[in-house]
Amino acid sequence: MNLLRRMPTVSLPALTRLFPTRRLAPTPVASFHASFPREQKLMVGLRKKGGRGRYGHKTVGRQGGGHKQKYRIIDFKRAPVQSESSLAEKVLSIEYDPCRSARIAMVAGKARKYILAPHGMEVGQLVTAMRSKPEKVALQTGNVYQLRYIPLGQAVHNIELRVGKGGQIVRSAGTFAIVQQKISGGDRVVLKLPSGQLKEVRGDCVATLGRLSNVDHRNRVLGKAGRSRWLGIRPKPNKQKKLRKKKEGV
Repeated sequence: MNLLRRMPTVSLPALTRLFPTRRLAPTPVASFHASFPREQKLMVGLRKKGGRGRYGHKTVGRQGGGHKQKYRIIDFKRAPVQSESSLAEKVLSIEYDPCRSARIAMVAGKARKYILAPHGMEVGQLVTAMRSKPEKVALQTGNVYQLRYIPLGQAVHNIELRVGKGGQIVRSAGTFAIVQQKISGGDRVVLKLPSGQLKEVRGDCVATLGRLSNVDHRNRVLGKAGRSRWLGIRPKPNKQKKLRKKKEGV
């Protein structure tokens, strides 16, 4: 007991700097502003999918454990097909989502909902979404227009492939596509995807202006094996060790 009393008290930030596993890992500045309490109606519990199936066979490998996660219901459509007028929404908060690499934003218009947060979006900002022809295209990050009305060279994300189905491609952190070409008056639009592939999409499909948030996601360093286990990622099997055991007859 006397020994414990003699031990110096160290603050938590000082302790975290002493851990060898996290010493060289970069600590990025938090790029989100959480709002409390969160909208519980837009959050659904997730079941773990790793492990073995009903017959005892391993169906999903290298998954298991990890923290409990809640899935945030994201509005990928932004502009409903039935709506002819523009929808104006105010950004209430920018939050972390454990199920995706990009940040998400809570917006309020007719109702509260989550959307993908582009890089540069700020709390209090007004964003608009429309499927009809705008009088003037406001090149503000987070606005949604049909691809036929977006100027060439503009970066877009959350792109529809079928009208009314919602965004299906370019939804990861820091990604964006570029409007390259318009064919036959904008009926078809050619996009340059993050992979460098050129993809032709219908001009009446909608997309969101700007690049997605959390640009430094690709530069993150986990720092230790335990952090990958927190994410539910199990280690790779050591093939060399298996071959050595097979040769030794173990």
